[in-house]
Order: sequence, then C-alpha cells, then structure tokens
Amino acid sequence: MTFRSILFNGIEEMSKERPGRPVFFLDLNLDQIIDAIARGKEEYNLKPFFYIPLTSIDTIQYRHEIFQDLENVELFGNMQAFAKKMRVMCEHLDQS
Repeated sequence: MTFRSILFNGIEEMSKERPGRPVFFLDLNLDQIIDAIARGKEEYNLKPFFYIPLTSIDTIQYRHEIFQDLENVELFGNMQAFAKKMRVMCEHLDQS
C-alpha cells in the first residue's frame, strides 16, 4: 500500500472539495481553537482541513490510529524535527 496522507485513508477523500468554515464553529467557539492550532503555521493553510466532515468510519478509525501513534514521544519528536527541517528548506527555496 502506498502512503498518501496522514489525515485521509483513501485518495478519494483527499480530493474532496475543501468546504468553508461551518456556521456552528462560531457558536461553539471552535474557530478560536482552530486559530490557536494554526497560529504561526499560516503558510500551510491548515484551517480548511478542520472543516472537512469525516463521513467514513474507516477514515475516523484511521485518524484515531494516527493520533494514537503520535502519543509515542519519540515518534512525535521525530515528526516535529521533520516539520522544522521542512520549514527551513521552504525558507531557503523562497530565498533562492
């Protein structure tokens, strides 16, 4: 099996249209939570990923498994180090 995404189990889910922020996000103050998560990472345009409803049980289970994996301190540290190096690389590409 080819790895495609840490967020989606199948390619068909990745290609779905990115919806706008649901109205109820404001009512539940979810917009504030998402703003805090995405702060400092604006170049990644993360917010639309929080607006995609998960309708497949398989995708929900897949996402749960990913979060369980990220509870491993060593793995999480490696992910953070990778993200930091990618950010530095992107800065170098912008400068060139």
